[in-house]
Amino acid sequence: MLIILFQTKVCSITKCPDFDDSGQWEVVTVHEGKQNSAIFDAVMVCTGFFTNPNLPLSSFPGINTFKGQYFHSREYKHPDIFKDKRVLVVGLGNSGTDIAVEASRLAKKVLLSTRGGAWVFRRVFDSGYPWDMVLITRFQTAFRNFLPTPILTWLMEKKMNSWFNHANYGLIPED
Repeated sequence: MLIILFQTKVCSITKCPDFDDSGQWEVVTVHEGKQNSAIFDAVMVCTGFFTNPNLPLSSFPGINTFKGQYFHSREYKHPDIFKDKRVLVVGLGNSGTDIAVEASRLAKKVLLSTRGGAWVFRRVFDSGYPWDMVLITRFQTAFRNFLPTPILTWLMEKKMNSWFNHANYGLIPED
């Protein structure tokens, strides 16, 4: 296994000559001026959900006269900047919720804003197992494919609301 560090530049990813049989890839990288080549059985390109930050300032009337600080989550590094401040986090995705939790430990007040609600669930499911390990199995997939959608939706909503009632926080998604 090769771990590619943040300061590593990937120069090329090419199919190996025997790709049809092996499915392997050759990855050439440069780190601190030294070029390396390694063979992998799989390659994942994980650049994030959106590779370019979107900061739609025109959607926020009065932003030009706002005296506070605003930035995209991509610029966020450490929660110390929120110490004793009132913070509004816009967006209920993974980055927004992670930042809101970190900010809540230092800020005077943290508000989390969402346009249309969301189902919020823990990283671990029942008995401490990661939720994907519990829900992404052949049995669970067959079970979900067997059930009519309204029943499946009802069961999932019931489970999500067993952790906390989304209606109490205005989080029930619009669809």
